[in-house]
Amino acid sequence: MKFEVGQRIIGKINNVTDYGIFVSFKNKSGLIYKDDYKDGWEREKLKFQPGQEVRVVITQIKNKKIALSLKHVDDPNLVDPDNQFNNLSQEAFASTLTELTVQAKKTIKDLQDGLN
Repeated sequence: MKFEVGQRIIGKINNVTDYGIFVSFKNKSGLIYKDDYKDGWEREKLKFQPGQEVRVVITQIKNKKIALSLKHVDDPNLVDPDNQFNNLSQEAFASTLTELTVQAKKTIKDLQDGLN
């Protein structure tokens, strides 16, 4: 699988070190650098344990090394190339959300009716 900057992925923490957090995902690994948390790194690193799953964003790929971020996972400027809604206008996106909401409500009602 080819990875790109902006992709959001679920990974598993391998190790928490003074340099950052090593995360593995889809037969690859990357590093969340301690700079992601600036001065708060010593406090923040205590929140993470090996084996813990985390949602991260790829912020850089250089010389086959993948830099990750937890802090910027919701950054709208890091566009996820896997996001099927990237190229929609605001109107088309709103229409799609409305359609999905109607479908979801119908599915929920059908499930509830099936339980009764």
